[in-house]
Amino acid sequence: MGDLLQDPFLVSIHIITDPGEAKTLQSAADRLLSLLHPQLTLFRVSERAEGPQLKPQCPTDLPLSLCPCLSVILFLQDYGGEESHEQQLRRPPWRYHHSEQVQGLAFSPARQDFFMLAPGTPLWALRKVRYGKEIVRFTIYCRYETYSDQVRLYRLLLRRPFAKRNRHYSFCVVYSNDHMEIQLSFKRSPEGQDPTPTECTFMEIRVRNMGGLIPLLPHPCRPISDIRWQTKDYDGNKILLQVHGSKEITLSSPSSDTPSFATSNGHGPDVYRKCCCQSTSHSHTQNPLRQSSQIPLALQRQFKVE
Repeated sequence: MGDLLQDPFLVSIHIITDPGEAKTLQSAADRLLSLLHPQLTLFRVSERAEGPQLKPQCPTDLPLSLCPCLSVILFLQDYGGEESHEQQLRRPPWRYHHSEQVQGLAFSPARQDFFMLAPGTPLWALRKVRYGKEIVRFTIYCRYETYSDQVRLYRLLLRRPFAKRNRHYSFCVVYSNDHMEIQLSFKRSPEGQDPTPTECTFMEIRVRNMGGLIPLLPHPCRPISDIRWQTKDYDGNKILLQVHGSKEITLSSPSSDTPSFATSNGHGPDVYRKCCCQSTSHSHTQNPLRQSSQIPLALQRQFKVE
């Protein structure tokens, strides 16, 4: 399992969207993640298969008042352009979702604004830090009753020790280098305030022993390709399990099964950031760190485990 310990793509996110929207949403997500590293492509957007017999599983009129079960917070170092980065989230395709009062933010506003790319996708937010590493933090909001089960399940899948764990909040470090971290955290929702599953979003986790995992999962697990299996967690959130060491992963990193993630001085050189901000989903074939962007047709057509 040692090669998984330094895998920046151990956890990634898939978004399935309507035909014609993938390029715009992919570019918006990549532009924001490039603030930490120009090759940090943790999100992949794919369009669902067209066909008159297919009914969209991600309604575009989903009320924004519903709180999704997944969020992404980028902790960025304090520097002069921070306000312009916040402005990115206030222009299409981004849309404002809600604000929260956050305690104990010494260097950030007490109010945290959240945004989203489209209904059925995660919330996004920016937070300022003045010291320490920059962070990408995925947060899964759990139902009050299932919080402990959720934490145990994802610990089983990730094989990671938890840096913090209590009755209401836990997190583990998925990847770390000298300048940045990728974290996965779990927050217990108040009783009666159940988060809404992100119907257009799949969290993908690289695993090894599928045969040993299947009997331990809370829902049925079925193969959707030679290397991917689909299941759900205790709250009904869709998960893709990718068998690590497969041919598809090797193609994205010819020299090793584990990508070599180059270090960065926080935000990377301006020339690389400018180049990445102009990229689209089609430009990632030149990114040696990127996983394969091919989404199985079965995943595009099937959104729920039977």
